Amino acid sequence: MAEGMTGRLANIQQIYVRQCRFLERRYPALAELRLPVTGENASAVFDIYCWQVKRLDPVAAGQDRVRFYRDTLSKTADPALRRAMLEDLVDLQIARGMPHKTLPLLEPGDPLRACIAACNDEASRNYGFDLRTFDMTGVDRGSALRFYFSENTEILKGKRVLHIAPEAKCRPWMLEAARQVGFSYATADGFAENVDHYVDLCALPFTEGQFDVIIVHRVLEHVIDDAGALKEMARVLPQGGVLNISVPEQMYMAETADWRVPDPDVHHHFRIYGRDFPDMLAAAGFEPGRCDWLLQQSATRLKLFGAYPLLFYNAVKR
Repeated sequence: MAEGMTGRLANIQQIYVRQCRFLERRYPALAELRLPVTGENASAVFDIYCWQVKRLDPVAAGQDRVRFYRDTLSKTADPALRRAMLEDLVDLQIARGMPHKTLPLLEPGDPLRACIAACNDEASRNYGFDLRTFDMTGVDRGSALRFYFSENTEILKGKRVLHIAPEAKCRPWMLEAARQVGFSYATADGFAENVDHYVDLCALPFTEGQFDVIIVHRVLEHVIDDAGALKEMARVLPQGGVLNISVPEQMYMAETADWRVPDPDVHHHFRIYGRDFPDMLAAAGFEPGRCDWLLQQSATRLKLFGAYPLLFYNAVKR
């Protein structure tokens, strides 16, 4: 694409430098390591910082505890020891927003399953749909977004649209719709190839109000400074501009579970969001604008389009 591989590499280096600086501000003790941070070594320094943070912060250490319990459970048959580890693991994963990860370790009649089921019940009530009842075979987010936008083209018509981390099943439709419906369409990403712009979400290379609509789904959980990223996206939207966004939300949690460092066992996410995500949108200058359109479609219609009941937000910049 236009900016070439050199621009992509420089952008990735910038992201890692910014992540290192963010951790240095959050954990001043990292300065004692006296590590120089340059574009060339920032990725390695970030790994060192993450290792150190897990020794400074009990919350960050949670991912190592999960891994330790999982590995140890596979090596011991002692009932008392297994029980103690399973109970702590379930509590830990509920706090982290990942209770479903413990289900394969639990026997069918284990009472701990009831704790996880209660979390899922509350999540379904707040989500507005019980995803456990929906057959997720053959569906994906890109198809869900394509279905939504194809039925709601007024959101795009005549607008300047930026699609961050464009989904493979949605991008081709967007390119064709840009011509047929009438809107400008650009793509961006921090790491992937074959986009129009390589970007650091915390330092977007665009002017204020440059786009009318930003589409960004399942990206913010990969950004260490998500509040900063939201403010940057607000900056490049005009008043009344729309941020079409979704994040992984565990709706049984009142507050976001910030893991401090990325978890390689969970797609390198930094966190799982709770019901406070709309508050984060508001703090960045948006009216959150929860959108239940896909939740309101019939299962037959969703499956026809390869879609599923995706909760997202059409957040409008104030």
